[in-house]
Parts: sequence; structure tokens; C-alpha cells
Amino acid sequence: AEKARLLNIENSLAASSGKKYEYWWDRFSVFCDENGRQKMPFSSLTVSVFLSHLPESADGLGGADAARAALGYYFSLSHPEQPNPTNSEDVKLVLRGLKRRFFIPVCKKAALSSDDFYKVIAAATDNAKFLKVPLCKLRLAAQVSLMFCTMSRFEESAELRCSQISKDKGDLVVNFKKGKTYQFGEARQSVVAGQPGLFNPVTVISAYTDRLKSVSKVADCLLFPALRSSAGKDAVLDRPASYESVLKQFKAVVVEAGVTADPSSYGLHSMRRGAVTSAVN
Repeated sequence: AEKARLLNIENSLAASSGKKYEYWWDRFSVFCDENGRQKMPFSSLTVSVFLSHLPESADGLGGADAARAALGYYFSLSHPEQPNPTNSEDVKLVLRGLKRRFFIPVCKKAALSSDDFYKVIAAATDNAKFLKVPLCKLRLAAQVSLMFCTMSRFEESAELRCSQISKDKGDLVVNFKKGKTYQFGEARQSVVAGQPGLFNPVTVISAYTDRLKSVSKVADCLLFPALRSSAGKDAVLDRPASYESVLKQFKAVVVEAGVTADPSSYGLHSMRRGAVTSAVN
């Protein structure tokens, strides 16, 4: 039962979160070694001193919230019967003070308007040449279409597999299994509505999935996987296209599309902000 407990706790984190937690634990370990402090079990004083140290060498809070969450996770993992030092009043006060001293307001990315959305799709597909445009560029057009029409985050779209989208007459039904505020099993369903015109998002996504399935060796592969091209042939990798690579590709297409605002003001959250803004307006 204790082994099962550890296994469940370890699986409570997504792979990306696990890597971040490991990063902060390594930072904490180095700090303790350099300052002669005990790493485990650590005290609330050690946590608050470590968190206070982070912003001094960073532009902003230095990741204090993420570091606290990581340390709390590892303490609960190894000393479940002891009060968690990261929840102490001392640590709470330190975080409150850090946020008053070092908090920098988030610079929001520009909202992609409906008109500019169609410009981006036109540029990414070379004016609807779905069979001739490179697969990686068609992947971008499909991912942007899905994110805009379902108001979803990049992280949500990156988790999708081909089996999670299905056709319903002229529309596409998308089943998100994981998001920012819900876990596996708490799925939400969205619809990409079919629209008239040359750049129908349903047509774009369908054209992309048809080409993807023709080159993938896995029946239910990731919907937006990393791709590798060799000797003119595309290969599908068993990992999602990274945030950095998709962002770089998106920024290049935004420049090519001649959008309304400064291209540098757009990011991968621009689709969500733009779609929500259009819907509200």
C-alpha cells in the first residue's frame, strides 16, 4: 500500500511539471550545500531563506511560487506525517513580502482578431494549397485554427490525440482530457463550427489530419506531433511539437500574413484572447 501511495503521488504530476519540480529541487540542494543547511527534512526557516534568495538574482519574483510548490511536493513525498514547512506562516509572510517588492505586471499578448486569424491561415496554407504546403506549416494552420475556434490554450491542444476529435456533420467535436484547472477524467468538450468560405477551419483541420494519418505509423498518434523531414519524407515523432518551435513558426507566419498590430506583440495565447474578445464583442 505504501508503494502504491508513492506511485500515485508520482503520477499526480504531468511530465512537464515533474521536470520543473526537479529543477527547483536541484536549485534548493545547491543552496543548502553552499550555506550548510539541511536538505531533508528541511525547516520553514530554510524554505523562507531560500525563497528570499531567489529574486535577488532574477528580474522579478524569481519563480518563488513554483519553488515553494516543488519543495512542498517533495516534503510530502518523504515525510507525510510531519507538518509541511512550506505551509508555515513564516513562508506565507515571506511570499507576501516578495510579491509586494518584486511583482512585475504580466505583459499580455495582443488579441488576434477574426480578420487577422484568416490572414494567418491564408499565409500558413499558402492560400488553401492543403496538399502542397509543407506538413509542418499545415500543422501550424490546423493548431491555430483549433486553438482559436475552441478558445483553448497551447498546452491543451498539445495534449490532444487524433482519437479526441471527431466529425459531426459539418463540424468537429474536440474532447479535451486535460487543461489548466482540471485533471484527466474531467474532460471538457468543444466544437469547431463549420463556416462558409475558402478558409473553413474544419476543412483546414481535416486536410491536416488526413495528411498526418497518411505518414504516421501509429493509428492514434498525437494530433500536433513534432515532425522530422528527411529526403523529402516526413516522419512523425512520439512527442508534441514544442512550445518554442510552434511559437517561432507562428511569429514567422504572422509577419508573412501582414496582420494589423505589431507582429512582435502576438504569441500563442493570442488565439485564446482574440477568440474570447471577438465572442464578447
